[in-house]
Amino acid sequence: MFNSIVLRYCEKKRKTSTDWWLASLPANDLKFRFVPGRLHYVHKGSPTIYCDEKPYKLEPGKLYFFPQNLSLRAEMEEGSFYEHTALDFFVYPPTRMTEALVIDPSETPLIQKALDILLLFAEQYPKKNVNDHHEYVPLIENYCVNLLKLIDKLISPIETVSSPFIADVLSYIHKNYQKELTIEELSALTNYQKHVFIRKFKQIMGVPPYKYIRTYRLNTAYQLIRAGSHSISQVAMQVGYEDSTSFSHAFKQHFGMHPTEVSNRPSDN
Repeated sequence: MFNSIVLRYCEKKRKTSTDWWLASLPANDLKFRFVPGRLHYVHKGSPTIYCDEKPYKLEPGKLYFFPQNLSLRAEMEEGSFYEHTALDFFVYPPTRMTEALVIDPSETPLIQKALDILLLFAEQYPKKNVNDHHEYVPLIENYCVNLLKLIDKLISPIETVSSPFIADVLSYIHKNYQKELTIEELSALTNYQKHVFIRKFKQIMGVPPYKYIRTYRLNTAYQLIRAGSHSISQVAMQVGYEDSTSFSHAFKQHFGMHPTEVSNRPSDN
């Protein structure tokens, strides 16, 4: 499930960028808890990206898939520049990999076609600001998701969240997040002691289990509110909060805005 997608075209020579803030969650919100994955395409120049300190000399014409669990930093020679398009995204469950994936789009026609369309939109039809109600949003969002799904098929299952330990726990959380889940209940699924379970979960997911559950509930609530088919109190109960007051407090603490501010915003669709 892709919870947020950001498509960005950036021309470093002019130090300008045009962003498509798509999908349902505010990826530009500094309070968002998860580091995004990134799909990187260089038009001109050859920057070096360090993915968990492993260097990747990016070549124009190739796609680079950097997963959510690995750190990133860029390095450029003084006076040089590069022009690139980046697709940042948040996905549940997150893809866990040991290194970046390098893709030659010319070897996969479907990926090449989807990429060509995205590059056209990113460069020629920018949104002027994050609140623009742009006519192309539904279309460009679909192409982003389709491209990510095509790339997902290239990732070996062993490099995703395929460990029985975490896969079973995440499946249980996603099916029962509305309930009052306890560490004892979750650790029992793995046969680990509580402290070992918490340590292993944080090591794999990057956050403790209780923070993951809380974020999953609130992200789901954001989507339900944006859909506009439920009241705030109904959403609160649906995602596991006993009353709308405690829900609104948690929501504002997480997103920096009250639930009513979300429901009053114009839909991207």
